[in-house]
Amino acid sequence: MAQVALLLVLVIVVLQYSVDGSLFLLISLIVSQGICGITLGLVIATATDVFTSAAAVSVSILISSAAIGGYFWPLESMPLIIRFVCKMLPFAPAANALRHIMYRRWNLLHRDVLAGFEIGRASCRERV
Repeated sequence: MAQVALLLVLVIVVLQYSVDGSLFLLISLIVSQGICGITLGLVIATATDVFTSAAAVSVSILISSAAIGGYFWPLESMPLIIRFVCKMLPFAPAANALRHIMYRRWNLLHRDVLAGFEIGRASCRERV
């Protein structure tokens, strides 16, 4: 929780991003994605024998998910086949939900925000 608080202070106070939506939903989404990441790390650590191979696998998954998951550029600018693959990644709907909560004041009644929570939860459940 301290990391989430530090992240939000950095984003809101230092970088001066405005959060128009619910701060509770924002924190809940960040914490749930953190738990999803921890689950992925535990699965990778269990599947590999050596620390260096676990680190290489986790970094390659993280970089590829971030590169095509909509963190660096919008999904709308990608070709259709890559956009289809991106929507299957657990982090892409969460990134969109984060944007919608922060800037559009959307709540769980909107399909994209609910998908950000549910796809992350389902992917964590699938790994365990």
